[in-house]
Amino acid sequence: MTISTMRRPVPQVDRLAEAIRLALPEALAAVAAGADRLLIAPPRLRLHLEHHLAGQIGRIRVTGTLDRRLVLIERPDAKWVVADLSGQPHDARHWPSWVTNHLDFQSPHSWLSLAVMDDYAAQRFSRPRLLLAALYHPEYFPLPRFPLGISDVARAGRSTLMGEVTLADMQLGVTMADLVKNLAQDAPDILGISATFGQHDLMTELLDAAYGLAEPPLVVAGGSLTARNEALLLEQYPDLLIARGAGEATIQDVLAHWHGDIPRQDIRGLGYNGAARGSGTLAIGRRRTAKPVSSAQDDIFPELDLLPDTFEHHGVGQAEGSRGCTNYCSFCPRGHKGQWFGGHPEAFPWLLDEMGQVYDHYPRLSRTLYLVDEEFIGRGHDAVPRALEMAGTLHTAGFKWETSCRIDQVTRPDRDQAWHVERASMWRGLVDRGIRRCLFGVESGVDSILQRFNKETAGEQNAVAIRTLSALGVPTRFTYISFDQLMTFDELKATYDYQGRTDLLLKALPQLSPEEIVAGVVDPDWVAAHFHRATVPLWHLLHARLDGVPDRGGLHQASPGRWPELDL
Repeated sequence: MTISTMRRPVPQVDRLAEAIRLALPEALAAVAAGADRLLIAPPRLRLHLEHHLAGQIGRIRVTGTLDRRLVLIERPDAKWVVADLSGQPHDARHWPSWVTNHLDFQSPHSWLSLAVMDDYAAQRFSRPRLLLAALYHPEYFPLPRFPLGISDVARAGRSTLMGEVTLADMQLGVTMADLVKNLAQDAPDILGISATFGQHDLMTELLDAAYGLAEPPLVVAGGSLTARNEALLLEQYPDLLIARGAGEATIQDVLAHWHGDIPRQDIRGLGYNGAARGSGTLAIGRRRTAKPVSSAQDDIFPELDLLPDTFEHHGVGQAEGSRGCTNYCSFCPRGHKGQWFGGHPEAFPWLLDEMGQVYDHYPRLSRTLYLVDEEFIGRGHDAVPRALEMAGTLHTAGFKWETSCRIDQVTRPDRDQAWHVERASMWRGLVDRGIRRCLFGVESGVDSILQRFNKETAGEQNAVAIRTLSALGVPTRFTYISFDQLMTFDELKATYDYQGRTDLLLKALPQLSPEEIVAGVVDPDWVAAHFHRATVPLWHLLHARLDGVPDRGGLHQASPGRWPELDL
């Protein structure tokens, strides 16, 4: 089932129909009935309205984010119909400063109003045309994943109300030949490229095509790969712009820069020839806190244009409950995402409802949502209640879910018994609230290696945590780095011994309280009495998965093939 057969909630359909009738009273009801299937994708909705209302009305603009979609239709009398399909009044919107004196509402306290709008604002609502392209090698990630990277950036762009954002993802049937052909025939004003590890060849092919045009677009590239290859890319492509961070703030400023509102040096998180650090690569060091798209909304949500197409290609749904990490491991490829920032659970129901409506049209698809958080739990006094509330929000919306977090969310040598009992109770609570699996980056059981990796954990701490999780019945996935280029022979032997241990996995013990499990996992006799009799040495299972962390998309992708994974 494609996007063309999806139905939207009746209130939004009715609002769209009312807006169309205000613009053209004699308009056929079929115009709105067909348009409601396209509300998820603004460019498609605009084309639909232009096709059905051609010759009867003037210009059409569709902009704004999914939760505050804005439709503007120019009537034959030159007045504009402006509809906020969320039903919220226009004066409740935080309008950008460029709208001032260029858009005058007749009924600002309503979601639907006639307005006088000049050509300056009409042009701002439609330009620049921004194409966000996600690259893809199917041999690295055979399973398509909803492209969070470009979808998050699309939302940031649309939140400015400037221009039109279109998304293209090579996971979903778009080929490099298609992208190159589209550039040649109808080049956008701005081309955004999302690239991760293993995609350098694709990125350079697309960049060559873009800069080979007689009038190249403004090109900005982001993602784990570009943030670390900045010097190489800028040497080869002197006019290229590099998004050094998550990308949302950067794309908002790039849109403003295109209009001449701000100079290039004022674009947030941008690398370019002549900028500070522009001649070097991004190194792992002190990080800035990752910022949400909108400080007013704590917005880390995606647009959903490509979610139906993802399901059409047998892919999986993804979302973020938080961003960044509480640590900075020496091998981490995603330092550009910043330190940990947690979204507020009460802000998620609308997004889960929107995603759920798409899932409803794919009944054979597992209703599982993959949270690509580096660290689901986070830090602070409210970490446990927030995690449980977030899990409850997902569970109430009807989703099973998977995520990732650090092993020190299970056990920490510097915390007391009460802390460990609270965490054990939390993990059982997460199981009750639908967690299907959680990934933990163990990475090693050898202390010297863990120190080199800057994991801020220890081998025995990892062992106790694995025991605790298995005894609590938490479905887990562990990653382990078997070798590194600085490994000594003694570390290799210690790694072999750790991987051969059979005292890590315990039987699930639902009849025991969290207090009993926390006390027992550090007691050798208790462990011996409860070990899993089907346990085999860890190294027997390390080849269960070799495809890296599978739940990332676009700017959020992990390094392909980096770590073996152990599914338990």
